[in-house]
Amino acid sequence: MRHGPWSCWATTRAALAIAILYQDFPFALADLFLKRALSVIALVAAAMLGVAAVGAIHSPELPLRDPRDVGLLVTFWVGTALLYPKLRDLIGWFVDSVLLHRPDYALLRARIASARNGSRTSPLCSTRHAPSWPRP
Repeated sequence: MRHGPWSCWATTRAALAIAILYQDFPFALADLFLKRALSVIALVAAAMLGVAAVGAIHSPELPLRDPRDVGLLVTFWVGTALLYPKLRDLIGWFVDSVLLHRPDYALLRARIASARNGSRTSPLCSTRHAPSWPRP
């Protein structure tokens, strides 16, 4: 890592950008925080649900020492790690569409482009378009 006059400048520039964002768009940072917080809460809840399921299956008087139980727990944890990207997208869709009532900007851009071109043959011009789930 290089230390010099430019490293201080870059740090100051990043801090200034965050300060400007917070001053002008405080809700943008709250929006990101809400999405991340809900994702972490859902992920922890899924992991706890997996542990509770293994504990319910296992006998209550013995601790989880059997290698099969440990393997099952590790499988649940890997499953939650693999589930996280889809969970994050689903929570992002929920926050944007349900809580904040934001439009689907990809659909909006397509409708504007097809209206500008004068083409009414696009299926995106239909007024009966169902809300879309998060796209990968």
